[in-house]
Amino acid sequence: MSTRLTGLLVFAALFIFPLRGEMQISFEYFPYMDQLPSSSVRRVLQDSEGYIWLGTLDGVCRYDGYQVRTFRSDMHNPSLLTNNDIQSLAEDKQNRIWIGTKQGINLLDRNTLKITPFEESPVQGDNINALACDDKGDMWIATSRGLFCYDNTRKVLKTYWSDPYDEKTLPDQTISHVSKDKQGNIWIMFWNGGLCRYLPESDNFERFPATKEMSSPFRLYQDKNDQYWLCTWGSGFFKFNPEALPENRYTRIQHGRRGGEYLFQYGTGRSLRLFLADVPNRFICVRLR
Repeated sequence: MSTRLTGLLVFAALFIFPLRGEMQISFEYFPYMDQLPSSSVRRVLQDSEGYIWLGTLDGVCRYDGYQVRTFRSDMHNPSLLTNNDIQSLAEDKQNRIWIGTKQGINLLDRNTLKITPFEESPVQGDNINALACDDKGDMWIATSRGLFCYDNTRKVLKTYWSDPYDEKTLPDQTISHVSKDKQGNIWIMFWNGGLCRYLPESDNFERFPATKEMSSPFRLYQDKNDQYWLCTWGSGFFKFNPEALPENRYTRIQHGRRGGEYLFQYGTGRSLRLFLADVPNRFICVRLR
C-alpha cells in the first residue's frame, strides 16, 4: 500500500522546467473527484500505512489508490462528526487519525474505522486550526482560542497562555499553524506575528519575532540539509536560520520585482519544491536541494 502511494501528488502531476525562461505547469485531473463530497480540499495527510486522507468542506475522505471512502455526518448518521468542515488532520502513535473541524475534534480508529468525539470539552466547540503529534505521542492542538497539548499517556490536556510581556510564553493566541520538524522540535506560527519553538526542558517557548519584512508565517519546511524555509501570507518566501543573530535570521528569496505568496508544496525524497505566485496567473517554482 505505502509503495503504491509513495510520492503521490493527489491533485496534480507537475512537469517542472528550469527557472530560466517561462516555466510551464501541466495539471492532471484527479480521476476520483466525483467521489469527493466537496471539490474544496483544505488538508491532505498521508498516514504511516500510505493511505491519503483528504479534509474537505463537507467531510473527510480516505483514498487507498483505488477508490475514495467518505466519512461525514448526514441524515442517516447525523452524529458521525461534530462538524463536516475539516480544518486539520494528524496521525498519532495509537493508530488514530485526528480530525479537526470547525467545532472540535474527532478521533478515527484506523483498525475499526470507528469515529468518536475527542473527550476533552475545553476544545470541543472550537475551530481547530492545526494539529501536530510530537515524538512522545502527545498531540498539539491550535484553536481559535490558543494552544493546547494533550498528553496521550496521562490523558491530560494542558493549556498554554500568551503574555506579550513574558518572553517565555506565547506572544499571542492567533495561531496559524503548528508543525514538527525532523529533529522533533514543535514550531508554532502566528498570524500578524512571528513564530515560536517549544522548549520541552523548561516547558516554555523561544520567540522568533516578526520583522518589518517577515510576518504572518503559516508553513515551515526543511530540505534534505535541514535548512528551514518559511512561507508567509503576503510577505513572501524566506530562508530561516533560528541560530543566527536576529538581524540575520530571515533571508527573503527574491524572484522578480515583488515577493510571492506560497501556494502549495510537493516533497520527494530528494528535494522539496515550493510553488509561488508573484503576479496573477504566473507561477514560479523554487527547488530546495
